[in-house]
Order: sequence, then structure tokens, then C-alpha cells
Amino acid sequence: YPGGSTACRSRPRRCRPVAPTAEPVNLEIDKLVQGIQNGTRTYAVGTITNQTSAMIREVEVKVGIFDAQEQELGRAEARVRDLKPGEKAPIVAVWEHDPEVRGVKWVPNYDIPTTPPAGPLTDLAIVPDPWFQPDAGSSVETGKIVTDVKNLGVQAVSAVEVTAVMRGADGQVISAARDVVLVAIMPGETKPVEIRYERCPDYLRGQPVQVRVQAAGQ
Repeated sequence: YPGGSTACRSRPRRCRPVAPTAEPVNLEIDKLVQGIQNGTRTYAVGTITNQTSAMIREVEVKVGIFDAQEQELGRAEARVRDLKPGEKAPIVAVWEHDPEVRGVKWVPNYDIPTTPPAGPLTDLAIVPDPWFQPDAGSSVETGKIVTDVKNLGVQAVSAVEVTAVMRGADGQVISAARDVVLVAIMPGETKPVEIRYERCPDYLRGQPVQVRVQAAGQ
């Protein structure tokens, strides 16, 4: 499996070691973030790195989710578009499930489609750095992540997909968020964008948040 180090920790009997230089993409899943949206959404959170010298138009990420008895429960999925050469991006794969279901182990995998998305490349930039806007209350763990997005490309976008990963001072994943924002951004234009987050303790709001934006696909 690609991302062999993380996959082998989770399910060593099903893994084959993969040399990092043998794959165009290195995919590592660090943690499952549980209980988002009333317990019906789990995030498989980590990083994805383009190890080539060329733009990768699209990567399909699929993370198998298993229970403690190693029975597969479902799959978390994400699509990463326009991954620049050498770019190391946060990845948040989403698994929708019933409230009582809980996954504890995972096996990451990916596929690079042979047919690239139609149309020209999109190029969205975050300016300035994102910031937290917590909900009112001294102990709440919910709020918004806010940033401005500039369209540096040559085509307009009508929706933006935002991926955010919150880590502690030790680099460990604490929380994550991913959502699509319906906002039209013309070439050269900058628009504010915000998404909701959950389960992010107050002490982490002073830490940097990793955010990546891309044009939302179908």
C-alpha cells in the first residue's frame, strides 16, 4: 500500500513495504478524528506529498476503516487536485456512518486517475494566514476557520473546497475540518472563506492551522 509506514502500523499483516522514491505520491494518515457532526462523520487525517517534479492534476484517496476486530466498516475518501511539485498538503478524508459505529484502525491507499480533469489548471492561494474565530463562551470547542482566498488562475471558480488540520505544539493531530464553500471568485479576485470546526480545545487556537484550498469538483 502507498504510505507504507502508517499502513503497516495499523494492519501489519496486509502491508508491503514501499520505498518512498518508488511512488509519485507519499500518503500518510496520522489519526482518525471521531464524532464530527453528531457522531456521523469521521475524518482520516494526515498529509499527502507530491514526490515528482510535475503537477499532479488529481489524486483519489481511499482509507479503509476497520473496527478493533479488524472488520472493515467503510472507507474515508478525498480528492486532492492540482498538487504542485514537491507540495506537502494536509489531507482530510471523510467517512460518513451511523452514530453508533466507531473505527479504530485504518489502511490508506490512493489512485492517480489516468484521465485528468477537463479544463485548465486552477490556482487558489490563501492570503493572509488563516485564523480561528471561536463561538461565544469560555469553554466551547467549536467555531470557524476564516481566511481570504485569491484566484491566481485563468478561470473563475464557483465553489471552493477547504481542508484544515489543527495540530498541537508537538505536531500531533488534534482536530480537522473539511467543507465546500459556495463562493464565486473571478481571476485576480480575492474573497473571504470560512468553514466550521468542532472539538478543537481553546488552548490550541494560538497554534497554526494547516489549510489548503482547491476548486471544488463534481
